[in-house]
Amino acid sequence: MRVFLAVAVLCAAGAYAEDVKEAVAMPSSGTCEKTAGGSCKLSLLTTNLAVNPGIVRPEILAATDLTSELQEWNKLGYGNSFPVLDDSGKVVNASVDALTFTNFATFANKFQENVKFHFFNKYDEKDIRGHQVLDAKTLLSMGWDKELPVKVIIHGFTNTIESPAIQVLKNAFLKTGKYNVIGVDWGKLCAGINYLGARFNVHGAGAQVGEFLDKLIGLELTDGSQIHILGHSLGAHVAGIAGKTVTRGVIKRITGMDPAGPLFQVTGPHGVIFHTDAELVDIYHTNMHWLGKSAQLGHIDFYLNGGVHQPECAWKEIIIAGNAFGPC
Repeated sequence: MRVFLAVAVLCAAGAYAEDVKEAVAMPSSGTCEKTAGGSCKLSLLTTNLAVNPGIVRPEILAATDLTSELQEWNKLGYGNSFPVLDDSGKVVNASVDALTFTNFATFANKFQENVKFHFFNKYDEKDIRGHQVLDAKTLLSMGWDKELPVKVIIHGFTNTIESPAIQVLKNAFLKTGKYNVIGVDWGKLCAGINYLGARFNVHGAGAQVGEFLDKLIGLELTDGSQIHILGHSLGAHVAGIAGKTVTRGVIKRITGMDPAGPLFQVTGPHGVIFHTDAELVDIYHTNMHWLGKSAQLGHIDFYLNGGVHQPECAWKEIIIAGNAFGPC
């Protein structure tokens, strides 16, 4: 029987291949201390974490230790890339090789301009972009209803506001009820094959979402008891960071759909979606041991069909469906 669950239909992507020869890092200055093989030494990655310390809270920043994550990745013998399906349907190899970790210095100081918020309040499957929110104060003129619940949807790696990860959920909510729906587009910070760069940007993107929600609450356009954040894969951790960042009350609910596992193996609670991020944190594991994190993170964790493989998903869709809705 085919079952569609709006919060659990996404399967995480990719199998790990080939042994990691050496985890390396490109510091923001473009220079690095070379190893004998000519690569940048792994330890230099930590210098990147202070690019814009004002964006991310200190305890979250301290939890963002990609040096340890890359060392663990190497220790476990995972590959330096894994296959994912982009929005065009093309299979691309997502890289964790820091030699592809380019241009991140440019993005690291530009979270505000690279995290976009799109407002939807009417059911229309053809409306994929809604109203881009340039100023929270203008939301009322766009049809924002202060009395309605707020749904905030955050996509994962290689996605954008136009991806099924946002569009299917947005349409499902607005077709079945009345909500203020915000789609978070951080696609410029998680684009292309550079998974390592996307992983780095999770915390800045999450902080930006949290600051946006604080503004809405401060303007009395909503309050924490009305807000439900939903994030898929990397977006699940973005959602968690957003919850940690909000200072005006506590978010009512955060839903993590197959939170990403790669390079989140040793990161502590301050750096991942966790049960302390909202009054209720519910997690749906659908592809753990591939790209989904298997650890219990929420107040309640659902392991659908064991949390590894989903019945009636074709094998190809099982391993690369992190960016597409498979027939689950």
